[in-house]
Amino acid sequence: MKLCLLVILFACLSRASLCGAGEFNPAEFWAEPADLPFDDVVLEQDGDGPIAWRSIVYTSEIYNGEPMRIFAWFAWPAAGGPHPAVLSIHGGGGGAELGLAKTFARAGYACLSFDWNTFNDPQPPPWKPGDKPTADPFTRYGNLRYPDWARQFVAPEGQDWKRPVLYRAIAAARRGLTWLSRQKEVDAAKLVVEGHSWGGFLAQLLAGIDDRPKATVSSAAILGWRSRYEQKLEGHTASLSPEEFAEWEKRYDAALYAQSIKAPIFIRCGVADFFGSIDTLPAYWDKIAAPKALQLLASGNHTFSDVETRVAWFDRWLNRNRKQLTLPVVLSVTLKPGDDGWWDVRVLTKGAVRRASVAWTTGPGPSSKRAWAERELEAGQQVLAGQPFVGRIRPDLAGGPLRVFANAYDLGGMIVSSLPVICEVPAPAAAPDVVRSADLRIAKAAPAPAGPADWPKEGWIGPFAAGPEVVGEQSATFSALWDDTALHLRVRVKDWTPWNSARQGVEWYNADSLQLRLRTDPQFRDDKAPADQQRVLHLGWYPGLDGNDKVDAVRGRDFKGKVDDVSPVSAAVSLADDGSYTLTTKIPWSFIDGGFKPEPGRRLKFALMVNFGDIFTDERVGVAEFNNAVEFGRPEAWGEAELAP
Repeated sequence: MKLCLLVILFACLSRASLCGAGEFNPAEFWAEPADLPFDDVVLEQDGDGPIAWRSIVYTSEIYNGEPMRIFAWFAWPAAGGPHPAVLSIHGGGGGAELGLAKTFARAGYACLSFDWNTFNDPQPPPWKPGDKPTADPFTRYGNLRYPDWARQFVAPEGQDWKRPVLYRAIAAARRGLTWLSRQKEVDAAKLVVEGHSWGGFLAQLLAGIDDRPKATVSSAAILGWRSRYEQKLEGHTASLSPEEFAEWEKRYDAALYAQSIKAPIFIRCGVADFFGSIDTLPAYWDKIAAPKALQLLASGNHTFSDVETRVAWFDRWLNRNRKQLTLPVVLSVTLKPGDDGWWDVRVLTKGAVRRASVAWTTGPGPSSKRAWAERELEAGQQVLAGQPFVGRIRPDLAGGPLRVFANAYDLGGMIVSSLPVICEVPAPAAAPDVVRSADLRIAKAAPAPAGPADWPKEGWIGPFAAGPEVVGEQSATFSALWDDTALHLRVRVKDWTPWNSARQGVEWYNADSLQLRLRTDPQFRDDKAPADQQRVLHLGWYPGLDGNDKVDAVRGRDFKGKVDDVSPVSAAVSLADDGSYTLTTKIPWSFIDGGFKPEPGRRLKFALMVNFGDIFTDERVGVAEFNNAVEFGRPEAWGEAELAP
């Protein structure tokens, strides 16, 4: 019987040069300017209990005769020192983050969070002490103009490949490391780097061109962009000609620098993230000779908001937590086809692994369009002695091959993943049906349903899911009724870990939850009106930490009209033995819109979304949406419903 087997090997590859005679020389291209003064200016400084911080501006480079002036927040533990230090690199839509720098400082690290973003910014006066950072972005690139959001990251000016914003960012990052190394609060021998999205891209690139960081964490970014460029899946590089892309790739695609990474690196990404492709990771993963680990989420999640995982990785390699220096490892993933579409799964791990899970998809097309399901595996009696984790999965066939990866969870909460296994499966006669939108007619209830038995068995809408490949694991159906006093809604959700709450400090919508979006006047266009006059309502239901079901309500498309009293809205959730739950709710029309008169023929905007939380990571790993509910700030994109007789 044919088996699919993946063995994770950590090969030690010799460091190779990217350049030969007459070719592109990365050391020369990325050279940090020698003897360039920082001319750093402290704008303001303050303290927050055990944390001290200040805002600064420093010079990163001279470009076209102008100094590039970088804004940054610097925070550090006020007591003791010198401390290890984090260089934090934000994403493409972000900026320097004081809150993040303080969070690292509370964990024992100094942190420099610098701003490299820009978008056609005007030339302001020079920074001076006492200036308050009051608007984004803060960094000032002299007279440079970057008017095109997509091209500014990648496009040269003529043959000037130092023109893209990515060059400004790496120059600012390398100078940031040098600046950190000269601060009395910092242990210059213990510098580390982390970044998210474009910042994760830059963190991987920096790891390949700068030997000073002792560890790196890259979140929400996978490199190796050639195939995505050739398939026209990458928007930023789409405007480049093939010749231009070849020049951009050898300078900026960190996958080509993988063999030069010397320090431990941790890459974290959702397998359906739009920013990179899990399909391109194997091409450069084995070229990384340094200690490395991978964390994959079975979703398109692009947040990775936790700082604890990043700190844990740094602590391991800086010997700040000697009890956790041994990482869990997924040694192998073995799949064996069985009867009636079932597959047996065996995952062999190494280290203090307490739990393991397996994720899979049969979605066709590019990685960002695939939906993934995940299940926990059963532990053998002697896992620590080498016995595998085992389980069974029954994939919904949707036209693509079966892709599977495993996660191992250690005693300290660290999660390490395997690369995906790929197995061929039979083509389905027909993929499971998925209803993403529909012309909705809401029937009038006579009388209003008093309990589950009163709901009609016909007229349910669905299933709606992220894709046909997860209908059996993460999907929902719903029924709606109305009467003169209220809108009634009943939603059934398939979820193998039903109705689990997020831990303290994590936003409720990253855990299991439902969201309903309504606009009672579909033609309303005055979005500058106060939130309570926009006739837009966002409702959310989620499990509370106290064991009670909760309701959240916000008015307005910009979510500024928080509703404090949600008591008129009911929330009743029942759990079933088959791994599903049902929400039944009654929403008074007076709560939705006091000026709305329900009657047959009235129309309203109606969109519904189910969030699936990951019990392992406090991240949202799945979304099932109906009528474009994910477009939460664009009511005009939602579908419509009509009140039927």
